Amino acid sequence: MNSIKNISQNRVFVIAELSANHGHDINIAIETIKAAKRTGADAIKLQTYTADTLTIDCNNKYFTKVLDGTIWEGHTLYD
Repeated sequence: MNSIKNISQNRVFVIAELSANHGHDINIAIETIKAAKRTGADAIKLQTYTADTLTIDCNNKYFTKVLDGTIWEGHTLYD
């Protein structure tokens, strides 16, 4: 809490987001955090999720159509 008290009321507090762009590679995640710090971020928001929190395990046209022509073609949104 002490660090929050020291933030000036006239200053923007920058929160960078680390989502799944690291591809489960801890080294990429760490480098992303370091890059955010170098560019002035004050904090990192770590986004976590599982497929169950985003969609259902379904293999029909409604859950695969948006993936045509991408690296995910042939997979479902759940995959």
